[in-house]
Amino acid sequence: LISQVTLLLRLLRICGTKRHTNTRHLSIAVAISLVSGNILSILRRAAMVKVEFDLEGVQGLITVVIVLSGVYNLCSFCWGCCCCQKRQPPAPVPEEPTGAVQVEKVRVDGEEVPVGHLRRYKDVKTCYWLWLGGGLFGAHHFYLDRFVHGLLAALSLNFFFCGWLMDMLTIPVLTRSFNKEVHKAALNDGSCRRLCCFLPMSSVVIFGLIMGTYMGVPTLVKTSGLVDLDQKLAGTALNPYDILELPRGMRISAADDFDKMKKAFDDRVNELDKMQHCVQGTKECRKMRQQLTKAFRYVSTHQSEVLDKMKADKLAKEKKDARKKGKKTAPVPPPASEDDWQEHLNWEWTMLAEIVSNNIQTLGDHIQSYFE
Repeated sequence: LISQVTLLLRLLRICGTKRHTNTRHLSIAVAISLVSGNILSILRRAAMVKVEFDLEGVQGLITVVIVLSGVYNLCSFCWGCCCCQKRQPPAPVPEEPTGAVQVEKVRVDGEEVPVGHLRRYKDVKTCYWLWLGGGLFGAHHFYLDRFVHGLLAALSLNFFFCGWLMDMLTIPVLTRSFNKEVHKAALNDGSCRRLCCFLPMSSVVIFGLIMGTYMGVPTLVKTSGLVDLDQKLAGTALNPYDILELPRGMRISAADDFDKMKKAFDDRVNELDKMQHCVQGTKECRKMRQQLTKAFRYVSTHQSEVLDKMKADKLAKEKKDARKKGKKTAPVPPPASEDDWQEHLNWEWTMLAEIVSNNIQTLGDHIQSYFE
């Protein structure tokens, strides 16, 4: 995949020049991309099988070289798009009379029209960027004002990927066909320069929004009081932190944090033992002790019976799917560390999705019963 993306960037640079717009260079670049990708796939598979010599070092070296080449091609391509206009010599500025603003006009169909009002030339590099990023939804067709084709591509994933592959070969032809209908005095739209200059910034912003949503939504749900995820995951009657009288969301970040949790647990147990009805060992007292034990286990290790059941169900489902596909069951992965916050965050999302699904199902049942 890395080699194919790398050579695709090289392909974009070739097709971007006026001297190399034929399909011969295109077919050669695609063939080299596929061959190099297959070679890397063979090396990767060979490294995963026990053979007489080790190929991991060779595969790693090839991968590093290709990654560096890809970074170089990406930087050079973006630099060429961003700075292509700066390399051109500035156009001479005509002398303007005082108090008047001269606007360059051209005659179209017998009428004088400002150059800025003309339809502008489309850039083949922009087409390839849109094809690579949103080609399955016809983004490059919308860019070339092919609205019907773009709409059909958006509804059918670009004709079930077949149109996406064919567009890789026909984009230069489509771009030239569009530019033939543009007036000779029209300007270039400069979309490639804007796209390449703002693409890194927009990518960082989008990645930040995705990560912020991924990490912040469970916390926002818990702090707003909509759903008590800690209570659901711990399997307790109340919030586990409230049961132990600890601040919510407390984690073991320092050496004495666990001691504080243990002390809070011991204090609650001692208070429970001093109660009149707990001396006789009633059923209610045993339930309260179980609640304290569940709460302490959850806040100290982020483990609980609910999480154990969810993990067991997930593992059983994976084994069942593997048997259906005729594959060997994968070995059970080692248990995650107690401080694996990412895994805990994934389980919070799983629980949140389950709660939302149950609420939607309950709402649907109520609506159905109302109409019946």
